[in-house]
Amino acid sequence: MNRQVSNTLFSYPDIYIEQCEKRYGLKFSQKFVDCANSQLTSLFENRVGFKVNKKVLIGWAGASTQEFFLRTKDSITEFSSEIWINNYNFPVTISWKSKSGRVYKTDDSDVDCSDIEFWFEGLDPLAYHKQMYPNIGQPFKIKDLTYELIVERLNIDCSIQLELREGVAVDTPSVFQQIDDFIGDFNERSEKKDREYGVVHNWRFSHEGDRITYDIDLGSAGMGFLKKLLEFFSKLDLFSIVKVE
Repeated sequence: MNRQVSNTLFSYPDIYIEQCEKRYGLKFSQKFVDCANSQLTSLFENRVGFKVNKKVLIGWAGASTQEFFLRTKDSITEFSSEIWINNYNFPVTISWKSKSGRVYKTDDSDVDCSDIEFWFEGLDPLAYHKQMYPNIGQPFKIKDLTYELIVERLNIDCSIQLELREGVAVDTPSVFQQIDDFIGDFNERSEKKDREYGVVHNWRFSHEGDRITYDIDLGSAGMGFLKKLLEFFSKLDLFSIVKVE
């Protein structure tokens, strides 16, 4: 019976290991896959903004969208793969390196999960949201928003435009301070938990007429934080339109 690890990207790691050897002649150790699974699942959820479920998993390259490759340059190894979302395949690259300088191979059984670092190249959060929730007009499942949400793209570096509601008296310095405090408090809580939720790297705002613009580097906090920020904007109940681009 194949081992199942529910609500993770490698939900059936034994099948993944078996298929990689069958398709590419490439051996994976269970320890290597388990380390990758733990880190990449958490990273995916933070970067994309929804939880991994049975409709989301890691597949193998060559199924439909890209050719297989495994290459190491300097200290970084890259491995072609796919993310399967709601029966659609998206190409992605899994990369890893170590803090110690060791070059880990996929069949190493003595992997130190605190030493090896995994990440993705080529994630497309907006496309994943559209595929996961095709009948929802906006990509985040947020109930009872007090404004119209328009999402044109979802990147780590994003610009958020907030249109103030007509006729609403706004103390803009106070609004800026509340938003700054919200972001700062999020970072502080995450730092206290060894950056469990990631951190927002930097942000700045500008104000012209009835429009406020925030340029934000979401950093490792990713789309998980962006969803929380959009919920916070709704609670402020000041805006008619919020556009993310």
